[in-house]
Amino acid sequence: MQNSLSTESDLYFPEKKFILLLILIMEKQYLQIDPADNVLVALQNLEKGAEILHDGNIIHLEEEIPAKHKFAITLLSPVMKSKCMES
Repeated sequence: MQNSLSTESDLYFPEKKFILLLILIMEKQYLQIDPADNVLVALQNLEKGAEILHDGNIIHLEEEIPAKHKFAITLLSPVMKSKCMES
């Protein structure tokens, strides 16, 4: 079986691998920096009402999330919200 990222044509067009990698990265909507975190970082603007799939769970966004902003993937208690606002 031939690997689509490593073909004979790559010898003539090495930028092909870079372009494919760039496409994969651009499709990613969010990033989780540490698996232990309960937040994700938006890599692009995420619309209110959008649904994203993370770790087998569907997350419904209740508000717009601007690119480069963090958003919680679990419900936060009032105490946690208060501490988040302080930092």
